[in-house]
Amino acid sequence: NSKTAFRPNDDITRAELTAMAVRFFEVTDSKENSKNAGTYTVFNDVSSSHWAAEYIESAAMRGWVQGYGNGSFRGDAKITRAEAVTLINNLLSRSADEEFIAKNTRKLNSFTDMYAKHWAYEAIMEAANGHTAVLENNAEAWQR
Repeated sequence: NSKTAFRPNDDITRAELTAMAVRFFEVTDSKENSKNAGTYTVFNDVSSSHWAAEYIESAAMRGWVQGYGNGSFRGDAKITRAEAVTLINNLLSRSADEEFIAKNTRKLNSFTDMYAKHWAYEAIMEAANGHTAVLENNAEAWQR
């Protein structure tokens, strides 16, 4: 039964991870308190009858998830590592200090298959490098 099974070795979809994040933070009923309230546009492939529609909408209104350039969310697609890291950083209000990263790239943990122009480069660097930071104008300034 899919409602009682966890399936620990299965892949996870974009909708499933989004639903878990929203459930964890218990935010589906407080849309008016979301940081980006009013900026969410309905994804063209998430109908109101989709099992995770409420979760996807709540996460999108908070700026935790984004869709693709064509207006889709692709909820049933497997989530990539870059997308997962970005979602987790967003829900924890973590952001990378791009200037610090650019000046200290050789000192930071990095990956041979990542490059600075990758869309999730800063999010991945944020997650891969321990640091202390101060919050300035809703952005992190790294102090390390």
